[in-house]
Formats: sequence, structure tokens, C-alpha cells
Amino acid sequence: MQFYGYYRLITRSDFDGLACAVLLRELNLIDDILFVHPKDMQEGEVAVNDQDITANLPYVPGCHVAFDHHASEVSRYQGLNPDNLILDTRVVSCARLIFNHFGGTSRFGRSFDGLLAAVDQCAQGQYTQDDILHPEGWMLLNFLVDPRTGMGRFKQFRVSNYRFMLDLVHCCRYYPINRLVQLPDVQERVQLYHQYHEQAIQQLQRCARLEDNVVVLDLQHEEVIYPVNRYMVFLLFPQARICMHRIWGLRQRNTVFTLTRSVFRPEIELDLGRLCLGFGGGGHAYMATCQIANVKADEVEVELLQACMQAA
Repeated sequence: MQFYGYYRLITRSDFDGLACAVLLRELNLIDDILFVHPKDMQEGEVAVNDQDITANLPYVPGCHVAFDHHASEVSRYQGLNPDNLILDTRVVSCARLIFNHFGGTSRFGRSFDGLLAAVDQCAQGQYTQDDILHPEGWMLLNFLVDPRTGMGRFKQFRVSNYRFMLDLVHCCRYYPINRLVQLPDVQERVQLYHQYHEQAIQQLQRCARLEDNVVVLDLQHEEVIYPVNRYMVFLLFPQARICMHRIWGLRQRNTVFTLTRSVFRPEIELDLGRLCLGFGGGGHAYMATCQIANVKADEVEVELLQACMQAA
């Protein structure tokens, strides 16, 4: 695949997407970044052309090149094998895929070893109890930018969540992590994350119910959803092997289900990405999501729950 001039990167607004942007900016391949939701790509709501590079998103044929590592995409596009899709499910993050594709350490040196190791660790959900309770460094930054943590729901910050992500692309290239987490815009979010810790724990305890080895977390009736990392629920419900999270989609137009394997009891065979693919979503074996029309949400919840309970 040849590259000429500058491109726009379209990716997810999360830790992996951030790292993808850092690497492509380091290569001087992109001069613009657009953070989008995967569902918007699937439904054609994002105008894509041959000046776009997409990363960690559903494949759109019109782009210059698409990088992806989701196992669910193999099933979605089986038999097509487009020339501009670079898909490798053997790597655990899309950032690692981009790093390898462009030459690895021979091209990038060792400057991004810490960032990439953290992205890989987070993408696989390899956390200790201490990482979840007392995150530091890259682990802390990952939770701050993870959409599931919910920082984007709060609007009192000096800069918007979108602007924050764009600024981090620059900061991750030039600041060591110990300085990066001390930057004012990062600290502002760290303080809010800690400020609502007790309310977040109480909310999880109030809104979650245990169905065999599956914890169902329904937040659709909550006026305020407090920020908390997605794995905290497994410390509160240690017997759970899967968490099924139900929340509103954008402007309550649909219902979002996210499925996550426990990082403490991951020994199940159910591929969550393949399960969600059957409902128009996707993801990895250990973490996946789907968006469902509100009128069908209760029915789909039952189907997802039954599949998870049988496996867990």
C-alpha cells in the first residue's frame, strides 16, 4: 500500500485509537483526526474517501486503507479480501498492527514501547486488582479516555473531551507518562474521577443484579451516571464471569449493550464479539458491544443473557 501526502485518520475515541493517531502522526502521514463511533461507520453516517485512513473501525470500502484487528470483522467480510483492508487478528491492538506494518522498532525506535505495551495490556483486559482500584500512569490514562468510564458525560472541564483527545495525540509523542498525567487537563479529569468514586460504587451496587455467573448492569433509569472504570463491577461481584451493561445510546435513540469478560475469571469459551455480531455489533472474544432499537431492547437482553449464562 502506497501513501502520498497527508491523510485524515478516522478512529475510535479510546486508548487504542489514541495510540494509532500517535503512531501515524509520528510517521507524518496524517494532518487531521476524526473520532467516531463504530456504529456510525457501519451505517454510512461518516463520509469516507480515498484521503482517509481508518483504524480499529468497521471497514468502509472508499477509504485509502483500513487497519483492524477485530475477530468479528473476519466473519463480517469473509470472502471479500479487499486490497485496502489490513486485518490481523493475531495482534491484540490496532496500534500494534500499525506499529508492525510500518516496520516496528526499525521505523519507530523504542520511544513508544511503554505506550504500546500499555495499549496491548488494556486491550486484553489484563488488569490486577490494584490497577482497577488505584490506577497510575498509562493505566490511569486508559481509564480516563475509555468511553465506558463516562468522563465525556461531564461538561465542566476547561476543554471538551474531543479537544482533550486531540491534545493527547501531541502530548503522548513528547511527554513521558509521569509528566503527562500531571498536565492540568489530565489532572482535572483525575480529580473528577476520584471525586465521584463513592457515588459510582453505590450506583453499581444499586443498579446491578446477578443472574447465575452474569452480572447485569442496567443504567437506563439513572439521571446521572458516575464515572467508573468498566472492571470495578467485577470487584463488587467476584463470582461473575461476564458483565452485561445496558445504557442509552446517543440521545436515547437506541439501547447499547456492552459485554465484558471478568479479568479475574476469564475461563469461558463464548466469543462475545461473534455473539454481538449476530445483533449488528461486534468486538473481541472478551469484549464486545451492539446497539439495538429501543423497541427490541428487552427481547435482545433476554437472548444475550441466555447465551452468556449458558457459557458462564
